[in-house]
Amino acid sequence: MALPPTSSTEAPDVGASTPGCPAPDDEGPIVSHISDGAPPQLTVLSDAYAIAIVEALADGPKRGRELIDDCGGARSTVYRHLDRLIRSGLVAAETTLDPDGHHHKTYHLVRDTIAVRVERNGLTVTLRGE
Repeated sequence: MALPPTSSTEAPDVGASTPGCPAPDDEGPIVSHISDGAPPQLTVLSDAYAIAIVEALADGPKRGRELIDDCGGARSTVYRHLDRLIRSGLVAAETTLDPDGHHHKTYHLVRDTIAVRVERNGLTVTLRGE
């Protein structure tokens, strides 16, 4: 699936210091309540490349080069979005040692269910794994 170049209004950077964003190895549910603006887990999914990566990973774990081929984006663009998805808690990476001694990262979805609840004083987003 080839995508258009990213726009100049890319999703803000999210990380473990952002409320509701877990450490990359935390696989429990994430619950974020935000009263002003969008929760970071929704913001990271506001980009077509991020959505394409998540859709590709729904089929199972993939290497970075497979995601580049699937999404039709530049290497730097795909890896930038992977980094944001990892820091938001949606995707995780594992390093695997090949029989020839080389290593590679394999990416997979950590959470595949997103529930958004609209409340009087803001939004609550809950992310859960299978």
